[in-house]
This record gives sequence, C-alpha cells and structure tokens, in this order.
Amino acid sequence: MAAERPRALLLDYAGVLTVPIGEALAAVCDAEGIDPDSVRALIAAAYTGHPDGADIAALETGRMPLAEFEAAFASRLRSRPGAPPPVADGLVGRMFAVLPPNPRMAAAARRLRAAGVRTALLTNTWGGAEGHDTAELAELFDVLVLSHEVGLRKPDPDIYALAAERLGVPAGTCVVVDDLITNVIGAQEAGMRAVLHQDDATTIAELEELFGVPATAR
Repeated sequence: MAAERPRALLLDYAGVLTVPIGEALAAVCDAEGIDPDSVRALIAAAYTGHPDGADIAALETGRMPLAEFEAAFASRLRSRPGAPPPVADGLVGRMFAVLPPNPRMAAAARRLRAAGVRTALLTNTWGGAEGHDTAELAELFDVLVLSHEVGLRKPDPDIYALAAERLGVPAGTCVVVDDLITNVIGAQEAGMRAVLHQDDATTIAELEELFGVPATAR
C-alpha cells in the first residue's frame, strides 16, 4: 500500500528562504570586523544546550528584549585584529540585512500552495528583527509560526505540533524543510517527515517526490 501523500509544508526562513547562512555570516563579519568563529560558536551553543547559547535561546523564545540581547551578544563577540569592538545597537538587524532572499525556494512554496498544499513558515526568530517581507510571506504561507511570538523554539517538538495544529492537519502529514540537522531531528521526533536543506535542486526534487506535484516551472 502506497504511503499517504503529505498535506502540509513547513519551511524555515534563514538558510532556506534566504541564501545559505554561511555566506551571510561571512559578509556581516567582514562588514563589522567580527571574528566569524566567535559568532559560529555562540550560535552552535544555542542548539546544544551549552550555557553560552542561553541568550540566543531566550531571545528566540521572547524572554529577552532585543536591546538587552544585542548588548550581551556584542560583548561576547571577538573583533578581528585592529578592528573596533562590535557596535551593539542594531547589530541583529544588520546581520539579517545581509541575508538576500532565495527566489527558487520561494517559488517552490508558492507553487505547492497553489496546488493545494497547506504551508507554514516555522522559524526561530531573533526578536522580530529579521525584516521579513510581510506581503510576500502572505503570498507564500497560510500560517506563520514565529518562535519569539509563541514562546517555543526549534528543535522543541512542541513548536512543530503547534504549527500542525494551526494548519489544521495531523503532524504525520507534514513535511519540514530546515537547514539544521538538529531541527530536522526535532521535526522527526514530532512525527513529521523532514528534509535537510543543503541545496535548492535537491530539496525541490525531494518535495516534488513527496507531494507528487511540480514545484518548479515546466
């Protein structure tokens, strides 16, 4: 007996609907004079339960104000030799400003939604400072689940369950696309299918196979 087709698609934002995080991180570190390894270490800590990642986890769940986070985050970053210390005010906004959108994944989401697939943006947000294009998001998604608004963050299985509930579909009929393996595992623990996003072509091909509908122009 063939497996039931999924009914809903849950997409991450940074790294899926934007260029890869690594590219953006390199650009912002160059512009700000920051040692990129210090940024990577803090972000990694937020997904391993290390105390150094506690501020990011608090920001993403709405428990720390953005300005307070920026001050704490900037104080933990290392500057490159000869560069001044990072300027805390507006730092998060400047980081996300160098994340250009990924039109191929946006087009795929738009086509799947037009084919009747329920869609959600499920993303860990940094205090709402990402500068999302709300008009485009309204075209792409039936539901927005933003971590700082709901008080939950990936990879907690509860945030995936909340997204399924808001979409009105069982968790087992959802497919999650994320660029972090920890978040893919969280989705699977919530009973969902998951795709680890590494490049557009592979992800889109997997989505077409799963949903049985084209996600690109023919």
